[in-house]
Amino acid sequence: MKSVRIAIVILASLLLAVGRFGPTQGQDLANFRFVHADPGSPALDVFVNGELAATDVTYGAATAYMRVPAGEVAFSANLATTSVQLIDERFSLAAETTAAILSSRADGRLHLAADNLGQLAFGRARVTVFNALDTVAVVALGPVNDGPIAQAELSPGIGAGPFEVDAGLFELFLRASDANTDGRPFDAVLSAGASHLLIIHGRQDNPQLLSVSAATEGGVNSGRARFVHAIAGAAPLDVRLNDRLILPALAFGEPSQHIPLAVGSHRIALFLGPAEILSQQLVIRAGQAATMAVMGSSAGLTMRSFRDSFDSVDESSAVVSLINAIPGSVISHLQLEGGAIAAFNVPFGEAGDAARIAPGAQSMTVHLDIGDDRGAMESPARHFAGGSYYNIIALAGGAFSAPRLLIAETSLQRQVGAMPLMTAADEPADQATPEPEIEEQIEEQSIAETAEEPALPTEAADEEAAAQPEPSAAEETAEVSDFETPMELEATPTEHDAPTEPVATPEAVAETDARNLIVAGSEITSLTPYAMVNVDPDSALHIRQYPSSDAMSLGLLPAASEMMVLGRRGPADLDGFGLSLLPVDLSDFTADPATGLRPYQDLAAADTWLFAVYMTPDGGALYGWVNAYFLDVFDHKGQRQRLASLAQVRQNQLGGATNTDIRPPSLADHISARVIGLNPGAYLNLRAGNSAITEVLTQVAADAVLGFLGVDSEEAWAFVSYESPQGNRVTGWVSMDFIQLLLNGRPTLAASLRALDPSAAPILGSVVTGAIQPAGPSDGDAAERPMTGIVGEVDVNFDSALHLRRYPDATSESLALIPRGIRLHLDGVTESSGWYKVTYEGDDGWVAGDYLILSMDGRQYARAFLDGHLPRFTNRGT
Repeated sequence: MKSVRIAIVILASLLLAVGRFGPTQGQDLANFRFVHADPGSPALDVFVNGELAATDVTYGAATAYMRVPAGEVAFSANLATTSVQLIDERFSLAAETTAAILSSRADGRLHLAADNLGQLAFGRARVTVFNALDTVAVVALGPVNDGPIAQAELSPGIGAGPFEVDAGLFELFLRASDANTDGRPFDAVLSAGASHLLIIHGRQDNPQLLSVSAATEGGVNSGRARFVHAIAGAAPLDVRLNDRLILPALAFGEPSQHIPLAVGSHRIALFLGPAEILSQQLVIRAGQAATMAVMGSSAGLTMRSFRDSFDSVDESSAVVSLINAIPGSVISHLQLEGGAIAAFNVPFGEAGDAARIAPGAQSMTVHLDIGDDRGAMESPARHFAGGSYYNIIALAGGAFSAPRLLIAETSLQRQVGAMPLMTAADEPADQATPEPEIEEQIEEQSIAETAEEPALPTEAADEEAAAQPEPSAAEETAEVSDFETPMELEATPTEHDAPTEPVATPEAVAETDARNLIVAGSEITSLTPYAMVNVDPDSALHIRQYPSSDAMSLGLLPAASEMMVLGRRGPADLDGFGLSLLPVDLSDFTADPATGLRPYQDLAAADTWLFAVYMTPDGGALYGWVNAYFLDVFDHKGQRQRLASLAQVRQNQLGGATNTDIRPPSLADHISARVIGLNPGAYLNLRAGNSAITEVLTQVAADAVLGFLGVDSEEAWAFVSYESPQGNRVTGWVSMDFIQLLLNGRPTLAASLRALDPSAAPILGSVVTGAIQPAGPSDGDAAERPMTGIVGEVDVNFDSALHLRRYPDATSESLALIPRGIRLHLDGVTESSGWYKVTYEGDDGWVAGDYLILSMDGRQYARAFLDGHLPRFTNRGT
């Protein structure tokens, strides 16, 4: 816990269990879960007693309940996918007690809290409020539009409750005692048959509420049911059973848990506000479980019940069951990694047979037919645990979202150590009893997250740019800026972006965790200040290569992210000529602005750049410059840090990335070199080798633009490509003294490129020699020549793609995804000039014009001019 401060909660319910539910006959077991409750910390892998318990647990996520022998428990957590250990603690889980465990930001220790999964009366919910702040929290809890049922002042690490209440919508009024605010209300949805933990966390001046829940125990004559709202775009629904509210505000894609219900036939009714919109009978049988899904569209709704095969689950295997909730579709098959088929021929409104799979990492592909169209949805690999049942629900996409899979876990016999892949030789455990202790983990996997296309980020958007449509990716954000302040804020769009390739785990992660490779003399220690990103929850902050809004962005830091602060901007150790070689203008910063400040004065945050290190979820680091205007900066004691007291870091210190797959976009296709510094009438020699005595292959005029391929080990010569007037393609070496490297048309340095992407400015050996490739019958390298006619080049964010749609409408079916940089012949335009008709890989369709760079015969013209040369179509594409 040296460089990353973690706040976590582990809910633990201790119970006496019969031998077939535990690792040892007659042994007392603790039933616990892990909840990640710190918005500023990275994803974690969790270990209990040295065994892997959960992987990649992100902020706001909770694992399912797991069983562990009662007594002393060794708990540890690593930065996800790495061996970098952030937590290593031991605690005691005594028999016949219930406990939760909290690691606070204040002292880093694990604290005990409480959870209770005991049986509840019909229609009742249980709720506990827990304070994970570093200060006293004043709370009041009560139904919406009614008075409070409980009020308390909670010290750090202390909870209030549990309280048993009727299911419904509640309001928690919260105020941190040390904050100079009046407090604020938070909504809490409390469902029947579940125990809810409301965790207060975050900063004193901006506390947040995280809600996690668990299904409670049922009686002897009971079964279980899960309810799923699977109507894309529909409002939340209230679920009533026999006229009693059990699930308030059930939202699309957020299924309930398998809550206990009494045996018998029940009337299930769905309400939208005060109006009943649908009802159906549900039969509950003793010891059995079912999932009830409401499906369809505005054209018609249906409610279907599907039996969940809990009796197929044992400790050595996981069981999956697929429900098709995409109207008009047939899932031909659900294919697992390795080729196994888990479901076959599942039409809309039906479920496939439950399939048993081996625990461990597993990817999935859903093959889907809608009419005559066929497609596939791929789910990245995730862990499936032995002893758990998984409902996999295929959900339709909405106007601004793509179809996706919802994966909901119900833990039946899951134990610590159930995550690793089991071998075929493992003996299966006994079958589950009719009423096992259960808990659920619901995870939404976005499948082919391909909604409308993102707009290009811009540091200072003008009025015309501001009027452009919202971008389309939750991961890709469009940058907005104020003209008077250095706004480094990045607004998150309303749609998910096109899918990226799965991120590969690094083969080896350096154990130094970026301690000594950032800034010489400024290593990370336990006394290093830290900062939290203070932007709106739907925004992000740039971390940049240099302290300037014009500098290259290395990545985006989510709201509430935490980073270590190594210092503030200081003057560079370069003369004016050296500063002029940097890719951004830093020449106006030559003196320390803190000079002459009185002790009670500080630097203006908007004018202050900090050099910081952000530990990425994959175990590496992004390091670079962030604007202090969007940060809350603290010293190692958690007190506000005076900016002027920070150490200085030279402003020419490069930002970059290490040991992480979270990198800036590949730069290789956007780097060039311009010939500069020649005397009038002189030419630059392009040579066969990196020496002035090697053969001259050709000569290049001033201001010519060359393709950049790399540099020699001394960075004195650059290896370039050049197309001569005769059409010959020449590769060779030119002196670095007479070229200016360009990144997307802007001056840059080889060192800057390499810090962003090591492959962007490769170091080539002297054995690499130049050559002349004569023009062939096709008149040169056609692939590098501009296409003729009116052309649109796809211009979306890196690692994104553009939808090819059947009709010129953002809600129309997506036929394909077109990568960035692809050039398309334009065959027509709609009357509103918003969509262009194209053909891509044999498919005819429409693409949004906001994400195209238009040209004709290789030259760019005004859009209105080019539109006038294209056939016109109606806005419906006819």
